[in-house]
Amino acid sequence: MTTGRGEIGPRAPPRRFKMLKVYNWATPGPYEKLAEDNAAKSYELSKVKIETIKIEGVGNWCENTCLKPQVALQAISRLKQGELCILIDADAYVSKEPEWRECTGMFGFVRWRRPSSGALVCLSGTLLLSSSNQCKDFLEGWKSRCDLHPEIWDQAHLWESVKADTSGLITELGWQWAWMQGNSLEDQKGAWICHDQASRELKGQPDTAPLVPSETDHDLREKTGGKRKKV
Repeated sequence: MTTGRGEIGPRAPPRRFKMLKVYNWATPGPYEKLAEDNAAKSYELSKVKIETIKIEGVGNWCENTCLKPQVALQAISRLKQGELCILIDADAYVSKEPEWRECTGMFGFVRWRRPSSGALVCLSGTLLLSSSNQCKDFLEGWKSRCDLHPEIWDQAHLWESVKADTSGLITELGWQWAWMQGNSLEDQKGAWICHDQASRELKGQPDTAPLVPSETDHDLREKTGGKRKKV
């Protein structure tokens, strides 16, 4: 895994894109309205057009987050060979014209630095996806983890999948991709995508709640014995 603006090294030949497709996603109800409002806000601020992928909810908020890899698979199914796209959460918007016109990658995610501790945590709310078979395989693996343990946040499953990946084709996207409204370091502000954390308000969770468990807690463990659950 490498870092930067989506550059992942010699195994990924560079391709040029005029503009990446951008999708957000939502379950019926307030999140659907939120996704539509943020799509309109994105176009107003950046002229980026966002298409919403709608999916039926399956349970509570946490279980619904585990639908994200399924949504990501839907997103890449809409791509032509060689295309990339961005998938963002319903409570995110593109805050300014992005500089991602030239970008390469199989799969990319953001790690966000928590201001209180400086710790890096995995953020699944902004994803770079490709039409490649490698991306599809990675998403299928992430989906399997989410299907097996829907009571665990999708971001924890994503981090486990990233750590287990041996392809060397996963990109850790740079700070300029995304920031958290009201919960980011000053130098992270001004990134292309803003997550306003409205989902926390909709589900009654305070902004101070942890974004994801600690890296240690990302290990999926049996409820008894403390052993890691093999997926």
